[in-house]
Amino acid sequence: MLVGESSVTIEVVKVGGGSLASPGFPARLSAWLDAERAARPSWERVLVVGGGAAVDALREIDRVSPLDPEVAHWEAIERMVSNARLVASWLPSVAWADCYERLPSGDPAVLLFDVRRFLREIEPRLPGPKLRASWDVTSDSIAARLAGCLDARLTLLKPPGFLRHSVPDQAPLKATWAPWDSRLQRLVDKDFERHAAKVAAIRFTTVE
Repeated sequence: MLVGESSVTIEVVKVGGGSLASPGFPARLSAWLDAERAARPSWERVLVVGGGAAVDALREIDRVSPLDPEVAHWEAIERMVSNARLVASWLPSVAWADCYERLPSGDPAVLLFDVRRFLREIEPRLPGPKLRASWDVTSDSIAARLAGCLDARLTLLKPPGFLRHSVPDQAPLKATWAPWDSRLQRLVDKDFERHAAKVAAIRFTTVE
């Protein structure tokens, strides 16, 4: 089903790769998704998983022995996909998706999205700011770009404790969507704001 052919509300959920090594994370993520589905059963959720420690290691390799930016970018994307496969193994009821043209699917489903084809073939042809091959672009910006292209809401799932340590005076961020607030730029990558401007509603939360 092509974008625009369904009235289903789409929520892109960026799962922080740094959370994957947190004890009990698979069960907590599953419980969080169950609660979200119970609260908003008609929504379709598209999960994008970050690269976490695997991308951090690649970044360190690039610092010591510089890589071509395009090589580093696509290797980081491969690590995101590897992490998405791990999450898929923990959530057997969640479907794997790699076809942007079929989003939304028309069902209130949860989909794990393989971003590779979207980034290589689709995203460069879509209107709006393009993603760059740079360390300024992380999975946060990729998720924001996808959400903007799909006219979707965006939830950024950060590691446990992240919001308490980063924004102790902004607890409402855990519960509400809002247009992008540039004062929160320090919580995301340097390129995020260019793409967040195209997203109507964004929220930060954690899976504690």
